[in-house]
Amino acid sequence: MKPPLDPEKETEFLQRIQAGILRDPNALPLGLALLNFEIRFLDLDEDIRVLRTEDCFYINRQSPFLNKPDIEGALTFLLLHEICHVLFLHDQRRRNRDPELWVLATDYMINGLLDEFRSIFDPKMVPYQTRWIFSGEDPAYYNPEFKNLLEEEIYRLLCESANVDVSPPRDLSVKEMGALEMGRRRFIGKPYLVYSRIRYKKKDIEQNRLEIPSPEIDGMGEGKGDFRKQKEEEEEGVSRDDVFGQSPIYPRSDRDEKQQEARESALQLSRHLFREVLRGHGSLHAKAVMAMLCGPTTDWEAILRDSLRLALDRSAEIAWGRPRVTWLANIGKIPYLPASTDEFVPGTIVISIDESASVDDSDLSRVLAVLQEVKERYRRILVIKHDTEIRWQQEFKSIGQSDLGELKIRRHRGGTSHRQVFDAITDYTRYRSEEPVSVYLAFTDMESDIPDCQDMLPPWLPRIYLSTGKIVPKGLRGKVINIQ
Repeated sequence: MKPPLDPEKETEFLQRIQAGILRDPNALPLGLALLNFEIRFLDLDEDIRVLRTEDCFYINRQSPFLNKPDIEGALTFLLLHEICHVLFLHDQRRRNRDPELWVLATDYMINGLLDEFRSIFDPKMVPYQTRWIFSGEDPAYYNPEFKNLLEEEIYRLLCESANVDVSPPRDLSVKEMGALEMGRRRFIGKPYLVYSRIRYKKKDIEQNRLEIPSPEIDGMGEGKGDFRKQKEEEEEGVSRDDVFGQSPIYPRSDRDEKQQEARESALQLSRHLFREVLRGHGSLHAKAVMAMLCGPTTDWEAILRDSLRLALDRSAEIAWGRPRVTWLANIGKIPYLPASTDEFVPGTIVISIDESASVDDSDLSRVLAVLQEVKERYRRILVIKHDTEIRWQQEFKSIGQSDLGELKIRRHRGGTSHRQVFDAITDYTRYRSEEPVSVYLAFTDMESDIPDCQDMLPPWLPRIYLSTGKIVPKGLRGKVINIQ
């Protein structure tokens, strides 16, 4: 197939596209990120648009995607799409997810975002038109169902309904590896192409991806080659022949490492700049992407779930079922003394909600959902809402959706103190010894007197603080989980 672009003018054409992206203030962060990668053309017989390595984008001249009415717009979109994969850390965030569904989810997310950004990019500087991109021969993946969703949300929907059929992978030929300069890269196996067909809601989607095994990612375990010997050879400046081709494997030099560090620093700067662009673009999708660019999010629900189970299981191990009378008469004066019993007695979970901490209703709902998952480990829940004083408290055997309305009512009068809360928990422990407190869970922004009065709590009581702030007070005892 004849290339849609004159090979002699490819470099000039790419430079013009990159210059346009750099001249648009809203697209500038993406253009700066692109400067950290070489961009080359090559010829592959496969239906592949771009192959992306750690330092280069290889555009396939033979791709039907380039047969769009507007070749400049198609290439502009292709470069923006690929650099978004890099900036959004899609390779690192894949982890143990299904690779085919994750790649498709990230493609859907990026294409939806670029469709949205068509309205803020200058069409003269960044001249792609999504009506051509998402239609015609070899269209880019786009589904209105996934508009305004992030990758993890799209991936979850695909996992629920999609069927994946993966063909046997095909190893790259020596010629293809030479074109990609694979001989200069470190990997523990031969790079290969993976082809798949994904059926989602009666629609078949064909895709392919390049998988490059890497010792930095896959580790250096037994059966993966003797890398100690290879490292010694590299330190001596020795190259060794590639066992599956004629291209030698060259050692990674200090210069390569420094270039990689410089590239990562530049990309991090581009992420921050792009975040500022998104800050001024008021859509909910843009804000969600901006939050994601602030750094990898922590699955605080999973951390809370594990922490609760550990605390509640530990209560069975040391038998908090009934404190000794000696300890009850001397709370705060002597160490906790459990009764000698092997019987596990489900206790009470105490939840305090600091109403000055700007606790989001959705976060409260998510915490209650986690509590439902461990409900066999406790008997009841005591909820305390407070500011400087306790404003409301109530016991529940379980908290359902019908109770959420009561919990969401704000009674805040200003200021914050945990002294009354801790005093109430201690009294509850003293007078309800038949059903002891198993764990204390607190919503707070940490702008409180917790370090000054935390000794009021029984020393054996597990404490989990769900923090909406960014500061952890010095000397705080307990586990802190940031939910922002």
